[in-house]
Amino acid sequence: AQAFLGSMFYEGKGTTQDYKQAFEWCKKAAEQGHAGAQYLLGAMFSKGLGTKQDYKQAFEWYKKAAEQGDADAQHSLGFMFFEGKGTTQDYKKAFKWSKKAAEQGNADAQNLLGLMFARGEGTIQDYKQAFEWYKKAAEQGHVFAQLHLGSMFAGGLGTTQDNVMAHMHLNVAASSGSEKAKEYRILVEKSMTSSQVEKAQELAREWVDKH
Repeated sequence: AQAFLGSMFYEGKGTTQDYKQAFEWCKKAAEQGHAGAQYLLGAMFSKGLGTKQDYKQAFEWYKKAAEQGDADAQHSLGFMFFEGKGTTQDYKKAFKWSKKAAEQGNADAQNLLGLMFARGEGTIQDYKQAFEWYKKAAEQGHVFAQLHLGSMFAGGLGTTQDNVMAHMHLNVAASSGSEKAKEYRILVEKSMTSSQVEKAQELAREWVDKH
């Protein structure tokens, strides 16, 4: 009940949004071992909502929730290891926790895992794995994963080089507000025929309708 109250105050559902109240209720539930409340408490410490921003406290609460299998907390913990926020930067631990969250279907973690495979950070560089994880995240509507997927099709990394598919994914990312995707799309277009561009635009529309 404490965790439920905390999340309602946090999201402003059924009541006025009140981060201080959310923090108090989440803290009570988190201290009793509720994973969802521990994750929310971590998020509030990380963002400075209802309390003073404190990355070390955020890290500790994310860790407690992550160890209980909370996918959002696993991703957040992995990201803190990746960025070196609230803890020492550690790509291997970032990879470990991101993989756990990604396997549970967390799109942000899938995108980060793709990035780590692409760069060879915390793991052996593997473009095919990067491509697969970006694809999973993109299918969930992750804008940055769409951008990365488009770039990989354009460069033939982890997949067969394909300007039509590159343009399609970059177009979807651009329609979601990615400025970088717009820039990349213009570059890719220079190597395409008008019929290829039309095909890519058609595929982009189909993708948006499907997802």
